Amino acid sequence: MHRHLPRADRGGIRPARPGPEVGRTTVNLANTVGLVLASLIALFLFAALLFPERF
Repeated sequence: MHRHLPRADRGGIRPARPGPEVGRTTVNLANTVGLVLASLIALFLFAALLFPERF
């Protein structure tokens, strides 16, 4: 075998992962503003696609 290569798992067991709620944040003002701006841009582009002579 190849003794100079390290083992992939290092021979240990990984610790348990934290629960699904750990690290998640609530929707804050920045996310809400970003969603509104993205929606407005999408509506603008859709309107420009339907009515190109107005833009």
